[in-house]
Amino acid sequence: MRKRATVVGVVAIGLFASIAGADGVANFVQQPGVLEFSGRLFVRPLQVGDLVTQGMNVDAATAQHDQALQLLAPDDVEILTSTDDHVIDIPDGFDENTYSDFLMNTGLFQYAHPDWICYPVDTVPNDPQVGAQWQHGKIQSYKAWDIHTGTDNVTVGIVDTGVDSNHPDLAAALVPGFNAVSNLSQQQGGEIEDFNGHGTFTSGCAAAIGNNNVQVCGIGWDFHIMPIKVVVGGNGGASFGNLTQGAQWAAANGARAVNVSYSGVNSTGVNTTGQFVKNQGGLLCWAAGNDNVQLTLDHASAIVVGATTIADVKAGFSNWGKPIDIVAPGQDVRSTTLGGSTGISSGTSFSSPIVAGAVALIFSTEPSLTPDEAEAVLYEGAVDLGAVGEDNFYGAGRLNTYNTLSLLGDVVDPPVQIALPFFEDVEDFVMDATEWQIVDGAEVSGGANNPPSGFATIHLDETDSITTQQLETLDLLNPPQTPFYLSFYSEHRQVEAGKSLNVEFFSELQQDWLLLDEIVSDGVTQNEFDFFEYEMPVNAYGDTLQIRFTFDGDAADDWYLDDIGVSTTPAGACFADFNADGSLSILDFVAFQTAFSAGDDAADCNDDGSLSVLDFVCFQQAFLAGCP
Repeated sequence: MRKRATVVGVVAIGLFASIAGADGVANFVQQPGVLEFSGRLFVRPLQVGDLVTQGMNVDAATAQHDQALQLLAPDDVEILTSTDDHVIDIPDGFDENTYSDFLMNTGLFQYAHPDWICYPVDTVPNDPQVGAQWQHGKIQSYKAWDIHTGTDNVTVGIVDTGVDSNHPDLAAALVPGFNAVSNLSQQQGGEIEDFNGHGTFTSGCAAAIGNNNVQVCGIGWDFHIMPIKVVVGGNGGASFGNLTQGAQWAAANGARAVNVSYSGVNSTGVNTTGQFVKNQGGLLCWAAGNDNVQLTLDHASAIVVGATTIADVKAGFSNWGKPIDIVAPGQDVRSTTLGGSTGISSGTSFSSPIVAGAVALIFSTEPSLTPDEAEAVLYEGAVDLGAVGEDNFYGAGRLNTYNTLSLLGDVVDPPVQIALPFFEDVEDFVMDATEWQIVDGAEVSGGANNPPSGFATIHLDETDSITTQQLETLDLLNPPQTPFYLSFYSEHRQVEAGKSLNVEFFSELQQDWLLLDEIVSDGVTQNEFDFFEYEMPVNAYGDTLQIRFTFDGDAADDWYLDDIGVSTTPAGACFADFNADGSLSILDFVAFQTAFSAGDDAADCNDDGSLSVLDFVCFQQAFLAGCP
């Protein structure tokens, strides 16, 4: 995942530096029609937990936080209690810059920036009946829908100007929303009707109903849409406080994908709200903006979305810089408009809900994913554009929903175990070329001449390498519900200290061999095998799998591998059939005892530190249940 972690307690310093002039004084500047002053600040005190983490005792940290609250109390207009953000009036004699300076210089606050009046980040819509939804072809929606089309188990929160509640391609998908200006939910009388059009357009980009013979289609066919209105009437401008409050309300009320297509992304409060959304189990998408300027304030907990054209290049208007996490179609895209129609428009305003729709599609496919896992899959599935790897114009790349869902998959009856057979009951074994690629002399060593065990093992010396053939067995496995594991035993003899066995896997996505582990010799000849097991990372998932073992020794060195297996359950959790021959033999019991003696917790079924009759009963039950 490409996010860079924000160091708690240093955020304020980073923000101050990013907005300060040469004299160290805050230099917030209005941009008419993009970001305008409201006469208020958006402020967060340093948090007690963060101060304690930095070494302050609890009493002192609590006292400092109370001091900050007392300072804000006379001017508090609104408090976002979920994140301890405060919207405050600026006292007489101060302005946005001087009062921010005053607060930050007290050392009591994480940030203090204008409660900006933010505006939708779009351009003027073109003829409403021109073009088609080219974005779906570009991001391979049609192939993605072959895997999963989206269901109503996921809600998309659209923080915007409201929604046309009678639109034929949106109405049936709507669930009760919230009005952040009146602080009323729709059920309490909060008004969510769109008189501007922007919110209706973004709603359609993310989640217009699909496969209903009506107009256009969102990224998923059947998502719920939660309208969060942040403006009055047809006005487009919204306060930063209302935007963040609306996003938090959406997440707290069940939205797993939340979209904000407004300016304000260069404000630190975006990250605080992004973390709140994550804590609720969702992800926050925020439009990068349309000024073709370099953004500087990166957010570890929010997805910042830039725009691309049909030619797969950065749209000329799209902002850029280190904060860009991913890009999506944003020029001349078609979506829903006021009055029940459709039209085309351009802006990062529309790239962002397209990504939010993809986030919803990920969660709909795999509801158990954590936000960090969903975010990692989103970035892994992106198509790399521009400079190789992450860059300041395209982030992780351009959204591709098919690649993304392919990483998750839709598997029926995935395999329980793939054994690459070298087991204790096999004395002599001929390697099968359909399973193994042998490089530079790797061989099977078996029988009485095999020093480690007397049974067949793989023997590596010099620069030998052995690679599995592509295993047609991991077709679109399903993390994290069905993770898979690589396990094996390893022993080395006469290997000098510092020489190593490299364990690698081939990533289909990156089309390269990636290092899973480097097992380094300590120079001491081993007298027994060590057990190794790895849960495979997300970029190992794909249609096939290849594993490679490579040694960097010489002719006098001997490195042995045994019992290599790939399984959908960890070996420690499924330990009964050590022979892998379907029988419950004395060798299985011996291996069970050996595992217990080596401290393997899985062998201690009683969890009491003793090897008892009940442990053996547990072992037998595991075997009878089909544990491989």
